[in-house]
Amino acid sequence: MKKLVQKPSLFDLSLKTFVVFSLLLLLLPISVISIRDTDLWWHVRAGEVMWQLKTIPQFDLFSYPIENLRWLNWQWLGDVILYGVFHF
Repeated sequence: MKKLVQKPSLFDLSLKTFVVFSLLLLLLPISVISIRDTDLWWHVRAGEVMWQLKTIPQFDLFSYPIENLRWLNWQWLGDVILYGVFHF
């Protein structure tokens, strides 16, 4: 018995092309902008510390003028995710 191989219809091809093109069009602005957030690198470093210590620090580790200042990092999950994105 022969298996019948059907060619994809023109609609299927155009739909796939549209989806791929739309995705690339959405990703284009992200790829050409520069990083302007100066806190980004601070968050990446804080995420690295949290990843390595497996805990959320209770004191600001990076402040030069005021050492051991009590610190509540309410963005801890975002910091760890940013570290993962930049590190891996």
